[in-house]
Amino acid sequence: GGVATPTSDFSGDRGSYYGYAEIYVPLVGSDVAGIVRNAAFNAAVRYENDPGIADRATPRLNLTVGLGPDITVTGSWGKSFKAQTLFQENQLRQGYLFPASLFIGSGLPAGSTVLLVTGGNKDLKPERAETWTVTVKAKPRVLPGIELEATYFNVDYSDRVVTPLSSILSAFSNPIYRQLITADPSADFVNSIVSSLPQGLSNQSGAPLNPATIRAFVDDSLRNSAHQSIEGLDASARYQHAFSGDNRLSLALSTSYLRSKQQLLPGQGTLTQAGIIFNPPHWRGRLIASWESPCVLLTSAVNFIGGTTDNRYPVQTNVSPFTSVDLVARVAPATSGLFKGVEVTISLQNVLNEKPAIIHNSNPADPPYDSTNYSAIGRVVGLTLRRKW
Repeated sequence: GGVATPTSDFSGDRGSYYGYAEIYVPLVGSDVAGIVRNAAFNAAVRYENDPGIADRATPRLNLTVGLGPDITVTGSWGKSFKAQTLFQENQLRQGYLFPASLFIGSGLPAGSTVLLVTGGNKDLKPERAETWTVTVKAKPRVLPGIELEATYFNVDYSDRVVTPLSSILSAFSNPIYRQLITADPSADFVNSIVSSLPQGLSNQSGAPLNPATIRAFVDDSLRNSAHQSIEGLDASARYQHAFSGDNRLSLALSTSYLRSKQQLLPGQGTLTQAGIIFNPPHWRGRLIASWESPCVLLTSAVNFIGGTTDNRYPVQTNVSPFTSVDLVARVAPATSGLFKGVEVTISLQNVLNEKPAIIHNSNPADPPYDSTNYSAIGRVVGLTLRRKW
C-alpha cells in the first residue's frame, strides 16, 4: 500500500581536532647566476586528534631547485593519516548464497553452497601512509613551445581499508584468502549471519536455504590490509605553435606506469595488484591533437589502456589492451548577423567501435569482460547545437 520500511539506517558522530603549521625558506634567489638558479625549502606538520580512535602528527618536506633557466626539480616526502569513515564502519552488510560450482578451484562437493558477506566493519582502524615524489619539469629554450614533465611517486600504506577480494569467485583459488574462509560453518553460525542482514539473504543457489549444504562462509567485508605499496611514473609532453590569423596547433602526450602489491594479512606473502585482472593495468596513455582557429576547433584523441593478466584459473591468460579514438569538431560559423553566437559540435567517441577483450567467467551472470578497466560502450555520435545571447 505504498508503505516503505528502511533496510538500513544508522547515525553517528565523531569529534576531530587538528592543528597545522608551515614554513617556507628561500635558499637561493632567482637573480643568482650559475647552475642552481633558485632553490626553496618548504616544511609543514599537521597534528590530528580523533578521540577514541588515534592521534598523530604527520610531517611533510618539500625541496624545489631550479637548474638553469630550463629545468626545475622538486622532491617531497611526507606521512599521512586518515581515520576510517563512519560509512565504512556502518556500511550496509549484504549476504549472498551461491552454488559452490561457481567458485574457481573450490573443490567442494556437488550440490554444496557458499555463503558470502560484504559490507562495513565496526573494527576498522585508521589508515597511515608514507609518500615521496620526485618531479622534473623542463621548458627547453632551444625547442620553443615544448613542455616536458615526469613524476615518480611511491606510496607505502599500512592498515589501508580495502575490500579483500578483487574477484569473489577466486576466493578459493589463492591461498592468501584462506583466512577469509570458514569451512563447514555450523547451522547456528549460518542462522546468526543470515538474521543479521538488513536486506535478508540474496539466494542465488537455485534451491531453498539449507544450512546443511553450506560448506563454506566467505567474509568479504571491509578490513585493514597489513601493507600496500604503490609506485609509478607519470610523464607528459606538450607542444603549442601559433600561426598567423589566430590559428593554433596543440599536441599533448601523457602516459603512466603503475606497480602495486598488497599484503592482506600479517605473516602472509604479498599479492601483485597492478597488471592483474580487475586491478589497474600497468600502462595507460593518451595522445591529443587539436587545431584551433577563430571559427573552428578540431580535436582528436587516442586513448590506450594496457592489458592485464587473468590469473583466476590454473592456466593464466592475457587480457588484450584497449585502444579507442575520439573525434570532436566545433564550428562557430559567424561572428555577426543572424547566426552570431551559434555553435555546432559533432563528437564521435570510440570511432572504431573498439570492444573489450572477452574473458571467461564461471558465473554466466557476470559480464564477459573486465568491466573495472574497460568500457563496453561502442561508437557514440553526438550532435550539440548551442546559441549564445
